[in-house]
Amino acid sequence: MTTSFHQRSAAVIFACVIGTTGLAETEAHGPVSDEVISGQRAELSAATAGLGFGPQSPRDIDAVAGVNARAFGTAPSHEAMTLCDIHFHENAEHKGGEFTTYAGNGDGHGNGTGFKFNGTLSEGELAPIGMKVGESEHGDLVPGDTIEIHFVYSTAQAAPGHGLGTCLTDAIGNPQLRVEAVVAVLVNDPAAIDFTQMAQVSIRPL
Repeated sequence: MTTSFHQRSAAVIFACVIGTTGLAETEAHGPVSDEVISGQRAELSAATAGLGFGPQSPRDIDAVAGVNARAFGTAPSHEAMTLCDIHFHENAEHKGGEFTTYAGNGDGHGNGTGFKFNGTLSEGELAPIGMKVGESEHGDLVPGDTIEIHFVYSTAQAAPGHGLGTCLTDAIGNPQLRVEAVVAVLVNDPAAIDFTQMAQVSIRPL
């Protein structure tokens, strides 16, 4: 049986690097308090004050108003860039569309937080698949879970590999980057989109 998913929202395009997080927290990695999260945010704000950058998530991508006057250049089309990394994490990194249910504070290290699919699935779609998927110290993935897949592109002549460091080269350490993201909900349905097919890559002639 293949593990498939229904793509429940359109692909969201980000022109920035998005870090990867782990899977859901277990009892040994329970959620931290609101005070811990507030303290982390205060430390991040102080550490990045006046530097021109800061934490990029979470955001409410349905919101159209804001007070940030900084202008950002748009990265080139992905067709003019090199695919240097594919990764995914559990839960949507940003709030928006059909993924607005807060997963909780998580363990304070990025695991177990984010936003979940807030729609409804059938009993068949939620049926166990009889195998472990993505098992780690933080848990595993089951039907009904939300994942966010990132396709990272670079203007550097980079080679695909493990980790975002592959998007840099000795020739250029500050390339333009583009992240195209797909947020999806996992289901037990052989007719749904197959993640392994979605992650297939091929070499395109220059």
